[in-house]
Amino acid sequence: MKPTYLTSARGHRIATISTAGQGPRVMFCCGYRSDMASTKATALADWCATQNVPFTRFDYFAHGQSDGDFMDFTIGTAMADALEVMDSTASESIILVGSSMASWVALNAARERKGTVRGLIGVASAPDFTERLMHARMTPEQRREMDEHGLVWAHSEMTDTDY
Repeated sequence: MKPTYLTSARGHRIATISTAGQGPRVMFCCGYRSDMASTKATALADWCATQNVPFTRFDYFAHGQSDGDFMDFTIGTAMADALEVMDSTASESIILVGSSMASWVALNAARERKGTVRGLIGVASAPDFTERLMHARMTPEQRREMDEHGLVWAHSEMTDTDY
C-alpha cells in the first residue's frame, strides 16, 4: 500500500497509511528507528483489515518514508507527529498502540487528546529508556560528550550498528 503524505505544522511530510472500517480507529506508533513497514505495524494492519477495523500507521520525522534528517529527530518531534496524524484522521474514537519508545509517545498523546483516545496498548513498552537504559549505561566519557555536544554515539546490539 502506498502512503499518503501529511504536511506537518513544522513543514516536513509525514508518510501515513490509513484504511477504513467500523468502530474506533486503531493507530500504531512505531518504536525508535522503526517504521510503519515493521512486522508489528504490518501484522496489526492485517489483523485490522480482517476485522474491518479502521487503522492508521505512520512514519515519524526522519523515519521510513517521512522527510527529515535523523540527527534532528527528537521525542518531541515524534509526539508532535503523532498528534498531527491523530488530528488528521477526523476520528472521534482512537485506540493507540505504541511499540517500545512509542508507548511513551502514545501515553503522552492520550493525555493530550483525552476526549478522543478510548484505549491505549503498549507493546514492549520502554517509556523511560533515555534515563534508565541509556544514561545509566554511559561511561563517564560518554556522559561528558553528551553534556558538551548534545549527543553520543553508542553501539546497538539489536541492529549491530552505532547510533
